[in-house]
Amino acid sequence: IYYPILLLLVTGSAIAQTSENPWAVSAGANIVSIQDDAVDAGASFGIPALSLSRYIVGGFSLGVQYANNTLSEAASNGNDLDYYSLDGIVKYNIGSGESVLPYLFAGYGFSNFSEGDSDSEGMFPSREVSRTVLGGAGIGIRLNDNLMANISTSYRSASENYAYNHLQHVIGVSYNFGAGDADKDGVPDEKDTCPD
Repeated sequence: IYYPILLLLVTGSAIAQTSENPWAVSAGANIVSIQDDAVDAGASFGIPALSLSRYIVGGFSLGVQYANNTLSEAASNGNDLDYYSLDGIVKYNIGSGESVLPYLFAGYGFSNFSEGDSDSEGMFPSREVSRTVLGGAGIGIRLNDNLMANISTSYRSASENYAYNHLQHVIGVSYNFGAGDADKDGVPDEKDTCPD
């Protein structure tokens, strides 16, 4: 039910994420791969992967991201694992290319690996949530003035009980918005004496 709303969000009009248009919302899909010799699990594809970020200064952005997935027969007893993650992120854009924008990011958050038939209540039952430290890299590819495709990969260290170190790859589309610049003269509408 939320996917049509997200598609509407990413089809609007905006310019690149800058101090004038500091906000970016992203929607996409994720692939999770457990990095643990004791667990036999392949990579699993899941949706959604959502994020919201705000440009701060000098190429740095702060944001939050959420991902959902199911790892088929990943546990040692052959049961599926439901996966959720929620993280705070610091992102740094490398350079200022017009069509390709590489970036690095790091963060801290929570990962949940729970068996599908678990009796635990809620999305993040306390006994199955692990604190997670992560770091990764990505690339943004400008599709037009309004949209950017994003591809990223991160290594996530979640080595508490009920959790595994894992890789997470995300592909999606982001939409940038903020103050706006209707006449595209480089002055944001809120400071422009003649915005039209």
